[in-house]
Amino acid sequence: AACALARAARGGVLVRSAEALEALASLRWLFVDKTGTLTQGQFKVQWQSRVAGATVPEAEALRLAAALEATSTHPIGSAVFQHVVGCVGEAA
Repeated sequence: AACALARAARGGVLVRSAEALEALASLRWLFVDKTGTLTQGQFKVQWQSRVAGATVPEAEALRLAAALEATSTHPIGSAVFQHVVGCVGEAA
């Protein structure tokens, strides 16, 4: 693990701990953004997907997400809220 941490550091990647590096092996998805490089600074939800085994209906999950992000000033929270408002508007 120490060798992997050193190699990552030489490549400009800082890893908090060996455990964090090991956790990467089990990831199925990784989302990375460096605003201005991968995006234009305007966040937008591209798609949504239910978690396997979810017991909350999709419409309820979206309602809860909108409620949580309604007053958010964070760009990602605002994008989530705008996405949900758009979904509700399309369904109406």
